[in-house]
Amino acid sequence: MIQETEGLIRLRQAYQDCKPDQFGLFLGAGINLPCGNVRSLFSTYTWTELLQELYALNRNHQTQSFNALRQKHGNDWLRFAEDIVGNLPTAQWVAQLDEIFYGGIPRSDKNYKRLSQEFLGQAPTLQAALCFSAEIRERKSNSCTFRRNSKVGIVMTTNYDFFFGAGWTRYQSFDSHWKVHTPTSDPPRKHQRPIVYLHGYLPYQKRKKQALVLRHTEYENAYRPEGFAAQQLHQAVSRYMLLFVGVSFADPPLRQALTGTWHRGAPRHFAIVPRNLAADVETLGVCAVPIDDYAEVAEVLKDVYVRALKPKENKKHAFQDRAQYWEQLALGPKRLGD
Repeated sequence: MIQETEGLIRLRQAYQDCKPDQFGLFLGAGINLPCGNVRSLFSTYTWTELLQELYALNRNHQTQSFNALRQKHGNDWLRFAEDIVGNLPTAQWVAQLDEIFYGGIPRSDKNYKRLSQEFLGQAPTLQAALCFSAEIRERKSNSCTFRRNSKVGIVMTTNYDFFFGAGWTRYQSFDSHWKVHTPTSDPPRKHQRPIVYLHGYLPYQKRKKQALVLRHTEYENAYRPEGFAAQQLHQAVSRYMLLFVGVSFADPPLRQALTGTWHRGAPRHFAIVPRNLAADVETLGVCAVPIDDYAEVAEVLKDVYVRALKPKENKKHAFQDRAQYWEQLALGPKRLGD
C-alpha cells in the first residue's frame, strides 16, 4: 500500500487535469532494475555497475583497480568512464556497451525483434512506465488494440538502451506512435511523439550505432548552448509537465535546466524519489512524491493512471473496474484470464 502524501495527491490532480500531449516521462537508469519479489533472468545495471562491466572488459588496459578509480573520481562519472575506456577507439567501447546491454537477451524475434516478456516480467517499473504511456483503443472478446496515451507527449531518457521502445512494440507498431530522437535522426512525423535520447542511443536491432556521451568531450558538446542535449532538455522542462522516474538528479545540466525555468511559469514537474532525496528535489522546483521502497514506483504509476480513468472508459471496454483496465495494459494483447 503506497503512502498518501501531498506530492502524490498533487501528482494525481495534475495528471487528471492535464491536456493532450502536456505530460511527459523522464526515465533514468533505475527504470530497468528488478525490484520486489521478482526473479532476475537477465542482467541490468545501475550506472556504477555498468562502468564495472566496462572495466572488466578492458581490464588489460587498467593500471588501477575499479575500487581505486571509484574512490578517485567519486560522483564524477565522466572522469571515471574516461579512465576506463582510455584511448580505446569509440566504435570498440560502443560495441562493448551494446554487448553488456543486449548480450543475454533474445534479438531474433521476427516481429520487430521485440523485447522478451521474460525481461519485462523482471522489470516491473519499466513495465509500469509502458502501461502509463499506452491506452486501450478497442477491446474485443479475444483481443485488444492499443494506442499511445494521448496525455503523454514525450519520453526523455539519459539511458542508452532501447528497452522502453522494444517493450512498447507489444502494444502496437512502435513507429505508428513513437520516434527515436537523436542528433542524427529525422524529426518525428505528425502522428509520432519523440523518445529523446539525451546521451545517445544503442538500438535493440542490430544496425549502425549512434554516437554516445561517455567522456568529457562528448558531454561538453552535447550540453553546449547549441548542443542537442541542452536544447532538448530546456525545451522539455519548459513545455511539458515531466514525471521523473529512476532519476538521481545528479547531472548538473538537469539541475540547471530545472532551476532556470521553473521560476518563469514553466510547468510544474514531479519526481518519484526515495524519501531521503525529497528535500533536495523540492529545491529544484520539482514536486517530490516520496517512497520508502523502489518497488512502490510501479504502484504510484498505476495509482495516478487509474484514478484519472473516466467511468465511461471501463464501460466502453466492459471492464469490471479501473484496476482491470490497468491489468489489461500490463498483459498487452493477451486476454484477461489467459
